[in-house]
Amino acid sequence: EDIPVAIKTIEQAIADKAYETGHIRPYPPEKKTGKRVAIIGSGPAGMAAAQQLGRAGHDVHVYERESRPGGLMRYGIPDFKIEKHYIDRRIEQMQGEGVSFHCGINVGVDKP
Repeated sequence: EDIPVAIKTIEQAIADKAYETGHIRPYPPEKKTGKRVAIIGSGPAGMAAAQQLGRAGHDVHVYERESRPGGLMRYGIPDFKIEKHYIDRRIEQMQGEGVSFHCGINVGVDKP
């Protein structure tokens, strides 16, 4: 009898083990470019852009309207789909790489 494979569970177990053993860790850039980048919103696209630009050596600042970063991943996807501590873990990794998060700032309203 065929039994379905829970791919999400397997992938998550691999990622958890990689974090535990230090295989997934912050990778700060070796050289800074001296350029500053502002990213508005900390949803999936903002987080991906921030991480890549930070690793390229830019000084990255992410502005988020809500009280915590994560955007749609934190506020739009229910916990049974993505547990919020995974988002926090990724944010900690990005902060270790030099990305700065500024929460509670509505760009265009609080910051013209």
